[in-house]
Amino acid sequence: MVFLSGANLSLPAQDAWRAYRESWDPRLIAIGVGAAGALLSERGRPPWHQLAVPTRPVVSTSGAGDALLAAFVRVYFSGLGAREALRPGCTFASCTCGEPGGAAGHLTWPELSALTEVGPGAGATLPGVTHALSPTLQDVTGRAAHAIRTHADACEAAQDVTPEAAAALRASGYTRLTLPRERGGLGATLEEYAAAQLRLGEANAALALVLAMHTHVVGAAFQGGTLPEPMLAALERASVEGRLVNALASEPELGSPSRGGLPRTVAVPEGDGWRLTGRKTWATGARALDLAVVSAATPGGEVVRLLVDMHAPGVGIEPTWTGALALRGSGSHDVTFAGVHVPGDLLAPPAPGHPASSAWFWTAIAATYLGVGFAALGALVAYARERVPTALGAPIATLPRVQENVGRIAAELHAARALLLEAARTWDDAPTPEAVPVLAAAKACATNAAVSATDLAVRTAGGAALTPALPLERLLRDARAGLTHPPADEVSFGSLGAHLLGVEARR
Repeated sequence: MVFLSGANLSLPAQDAWRAYRESWDPRLIAIGVGAAGALLSERGRPPWHQLAVPTRPVVSTSGAGDALLAAFVRVYFSGLGAREALRPGCTFASCTCGEPGGAAGHLTWPELSALTEVGPGAGATLPGVTHALSPTLQDVTGRAAHAIRTHADACEAAQDVTPEAAAALRASGYTRLTLPRERGGLGATLEEYAAAQLRLGEANAALALVLAMHTHVVGAAFQGGTLPEPMLAALERASVEGRLVNALASEPELGSPSRGGLPRTVAVPEGDGWRLTGRKTWATGARALDLAVVSAATPGGEVVRLLVDMHAPGVGIEPTWTGALALRGSGSHDVTFAGVHVPGDLLAPPAPGHPASSAWFWTAIAATYLGVGFAALGALVAYARERVPTALGAPIATLPRVQENVGRIAAELHAARALLLEAARTWDDAPTPEAVPVLAAAKACATNAAVSATDLAVRTAGGAALTPALPLERLLRDARAGLTHPPADEVSFGSLGAHLLGVEARR
């Protein structure tokens, strides 16, 4: 490992790492470049530029390089990759620059963890989760994850998305993630979306799903062209401005629309618009929503979708999500529409389903709940390292059974993640109906892996896992919710099997 300060080099930093690579070919070369951040060259991988992480006004740069190195080494040798370790290094260095002299401004490990989302069990997730993300996408995902971690407990206690949490989610910039670049967004691919959403799910599933609902709606609508231009333009404005959107389709009598059926919610033409009346269930983030794409039946029996202003007269929210087993902080209440006026140009006429809708939704669900599984793995590893029973006189991490269970959890999670990222990459290469069945299977593998991981983590940790002292009891409950999202397991695996057999899938 070669670690250098760009200020003391005889060559520009970009030339210096090439020279050292040609001369010595070390495993990695890291060069601090001051206000520009840091450069990283790993053997066999493209170079990486970590942008600076402003935390405080700069008072003195004395000791910044030492701080960068110290935090980098601490995180790197905890088991994360060099790229993941570089951001905490830059964060630590930035904080040091906010105090005079090199001996002040140092963060404790918990403080650094809170700023950079690097936890005490970070090594448990192994490197790779963020390798699919550019620095820009890493930054916006990091801001969203930080907002989620900050407000998750308060939302869990309130059994709703608090106004403060909603404001933080909007301010994170994550609503632009899947909006195309030409429309003012960040243009994330499906693989990038999976990697980003996995990190949010690891922070907290309930609030991660609020952002997942927005981003899958936007990603599918623009890639698939599933909505008319006035509705796309409204989604564009909402995403750029940080306003939250969800699609509301489920109803008390209808259940999930994935099985077909005509909605009881009705849209009746009136003047130059429509009058919407009905009820929708499982509206994730209901109180935080600014817009909703609502499915409804017309008097002629057609199913249309309308873009509804959630602050319009006649829109109501009934707190039906209180006391829920899982995702208590998601605020997935019922939404009622009592003669709500919708402008005529904000209606999408009946149209055949587009594979982009399935691709983006299934990826959102798979990644979010897989993140829950990784959170359980990290929590278990941290607890196993710290828990020292008096009868044992050593951490329970030294017990063969604990080691086996951690290995089983890690293997299943990483297998599910590999399938998900590969399926998303296949879609990005060729977004066709043929790429959809493996995404369905990836969703089933991810949600089941999360359930298995949280269950085995609780079994391994023992009684402490059932108390709020550990996050495992919440993770166990939240993971179960992943099984309720369509497609069901039999549909997921059946569709992939039928595709491989070259026959029509039967339900």
